[in-house]
Amino acid sequence: MISYRPFNNKKILSDIVSADNSGVRKLYFTDEDFFGKKHKDIEYIADEIHNLKEKKIISNNLSFFISTKSCDITKHNKNNLLKKLVSAGFNDIFVGIESGSPSQLNRYGKKSTIEINIESINILKNLNVNIDVGFIFFDPLVTIKELKENLYFIKKHLRGITSARIIKKLLLDTGSKYYHMHKKNILLREKKYIEKISNFTPYYFSEKDIQYIYNKYIDFEKMHFANSNYIQEIYRKNNNYSLKKLIHIRNLDTKAIDAIINNYKEKPFITDHILENLTKKKKI
Repeated sequence: MISYRPFNNKKILSDIVSADNSGVRKLYFTDEDFFGKKHKDIEYIADEIHNLKEKKIISNNLSFFISTKSCDITKHNKNNLLKKLVSAGFNDIFVGIESGSPSQLNRYGKKSTIEINIESINILKNLNVNIDVGFIFFDPLVTIKELKENLYFIKKHLRGITSARIIKKLLLDTGSKYYHMHKKNILLREKKYIEKISNFTPYYFSEKDIQYIYNKYIDFEKMHFANSNYIQEIYRKNNNYSLKKLIHIRNLDTKAIDAIINNYKEKPFITDHILENLTKKKKI
């Protein structure tokens, strides 16, 4: 079993100075739960980064990317640790939202709530940081009602603020907690040839209409998926123009899934017309 062992504060600060001296302007903390139980260490690191910048040992433009849970955003906003981090340059924050549907969020086994997720997003908006989110729009058991709840959540709380690819499906791991909780209701399918190299297990959606909606959206997304990935790579090198481009693309993605969900039965021809126009706008 692989154990988790964090770096000590001295090494972290030494690595930050070395990276800055090498010309790096954005650093990524790869811990998926940045705060965890190490609040005092994080506060110490934030204070030391402030000191290093004031003494001009590292650049004022050096910024940091972290990943955290929505409940930690609300918690550390109250004790001012979050503000201290943002002031030190932690201005790219990934937060695991996962869903805008209460029933789907519950199915994912998340302890957070829609209300906490909304509060965390609003806190990050007010702090004026770049917001990246984890969001799983589709899962094997998703319903049309849940898709509409997700769509409403994205349009109301995420549109125009995140560069994240949020219209995607759950990658099913048969060793996961999700699978063991719901395996009686999940319809698996055999792997196609190209899928055999993957550790994830393919599946059918429980509702036929969901498969149509998903396929329709993926066909739309495929046209510019490579370009989106290329822009994301540029953005990771700290390019604000690329961030605006990515947000623009994600807004078009939202409009596309909106058109598909709301017109797939009665007015599929309207969907095709909307997707054609969105494809033209997506060319970059």
